[in-house]
Amino acid sequence: AEVCLHAMPLALLIYLFVPSGIPSDRTFWLLAIPVAMLEAAIQAATATTTATAVFSALQLLAFGLVQLHVFRRFGFVSMYAFRLVYYSLWHIAWGAIRLHWLF
Repeated sequence: AEVCLHAMPLALLIYLFVPSGIPSDRTFWLLAIPVAMLEAAIQAATATTTATAVFSALQLLAFGLVQLHVFRRFGFVSMYAFRLVYYSLWHIAWGAIRLHWLF
């Protein structure tokens, strides 16, 4: 997911729109926004309700932007580790809490 939804699209946009290959801060963020929106849009499109779609899209857009910042500043391995920590918290910890509350 990291390569297909973040690294490759960002590299492609930088290749297409930044002749020097090194984007300025402003250019990076202008390119990072549509890249972060890609995963958010996919998740929103597969949501079962409008509320879930909006919540998922906003959450993943924010997470994607933070993740791309980590990628730019610290590299791919750090971005990947950040995603794994997110998965641990969201799917395992939050999943356990939800099960306890619901059942």
